[in-house]
Amino acid sequence: PDGFKGMVVATSREACLRYLRALTAARDELVAELEQRQSDLADRPGDPFDPDESFLRVAGGQIDLIRGLDFAPVISEDHNDPPNYAEWTDKATQQERIDRFKLPLGPAGEGRDPLGLLIVKSMLLGRASGLGRTVSKVLRKALSATSNSR
Repeated sequence: PDGFKGMVVATSREACLRYLRALTAARDELVAELEQRQSDLADRPGDPFDPDESFLRVAGGQIDLIRGLDFAPVISEDHNDPPNYAEWTDKATQQERIDRFKLPLGPAGEGRDPLGLLIVKSMLLGRASGLGRTVSKVLRKALSATSNSR
């Protein structure tokens, strides 16, 4: 909602890549289920007490955004890295992903980007990327809204 994005903080660089695979598979499974059940969800009234069905109905209205949703590990480089790490450790590519992440969530273009989750070990939390401040600002807003609603 509101173009917000998220960050997953993993315990290791390998865990970052595992999260990428798991998130990509989960997205693809959700899109497949939404496509399979699209007419079923649209043709009959929903059960407001079934949380799974309620979720699918809401997600169905966002299928194009979900289909394009992107995830990206940003991990530090080490001299003994396996070859599959290279795509995620290149400094220029990392900066491009960070810049995309700072845009509001949405289809690419018009100041929006579908990169919804950065997957990090810890390198971006205190770095001069500004993401630590951005995440903190969002968390403060969320906590403030929660405490004000009580």
